[in-house]
Amino acid sequence: MERGKQKANETENKKIRIAIADDHALVRESVSTRIEDDGDIEVVIQAADGKELITSIEKSKIKPDVCLIDIMMPVLDGFQTVEHLKKLWPEIKLLVLTGYLRETYVVQMILAGANGYLSKNSHPHTVKEAIRHVTEFDIYCNEQFCLKDIKAIRDGHMELPNLTEKEKQLLRYCIEDLTYGEIADKMATSSKSVEGYRNKLFEKLGVKTRAGLTMYAVRYGYAPIDTGVLPGK
Repeated sequence: MERGKQKANETENKKIRIAIADDHALVRESVSTRIEDDGDIEVVIQAADGKELITSIEKSKIKPDVCLIDIMMPVLDGFQTVEHLKKLWPEIKLLVLTGYLRETYVVQMILAGANGYLSKNSHPHTVKEAIRHVTEFDIYCNEQFCLKDIKAIRDGHMELPNLTEKEKQLLRYCIEDLTYGEIADKMATSSKSVEGYRNKLFEKLGVKTRAGLTMYAVRYGYAPIDTGVLPGK
C-alpha cells in the first residue's frame, strides 16, 4: 500500500504546474479543463489579472512551471505582468495566450521575456504541446515566429547592417497591419518590388518571417509600438 502511495506521489510531482491569467472566468475554466485531461498537466493558479497572478504566486509554496498570460487585462496587463514575473521568478516559463495576434504586441511580449505565444483559437492539443515543449526547451515557436527570430530578439543578438532607403521604408511598414500589397501602394511601387526588398531584408537580417522583420523594426526604433488602447496605459 505504501509503495502505491509513493508511486502516486511521484506521478503527482511530475505534473507540469500551470498558472493562468485571463480576465474572463469562462476562458480560464475552459483552458484549465482542456489542458488537464491528459493527466500530466495541473492548473494550480487562476487569476483575473497580472496583479492577482503575482500575488497568488507569492503566496504559493510551490511555484508554477509555466504561466499562460493574456495580453489585454485590467489592473496589470500582459506586458507589465511578463516584465514583473521575469524579474521575480526568471525560472518560470511564460506563454502568451491571446486573441490579439497583432505582431507588434507579440514582439513586445517576447522583448519583455515571454517564451512564446499561442492564439486563443489554438486546438487544446497545441496548447498542451506548447506547454510541454517550453518546459523542456525554453522557447516555443510556431509558423509565425521561427526559433531563430525569437532567440535573436530575446538574447539581443541583433545587428543592423547597411540598408537602402527602400528597405528601411519597408521595415517601418512591416510593423503595421498591412498586407504586402497595401505596403506596395504606400511605397508607390509594385508588389513584385516589395517582395524583392523583403527578400533582401531576409538575407541581410538573417530572418525568415515577417515577424522577424517586425522584431528588427521594434528593436531599432523604426516604428513605435502602439499600446495606447491597453488598460492602464
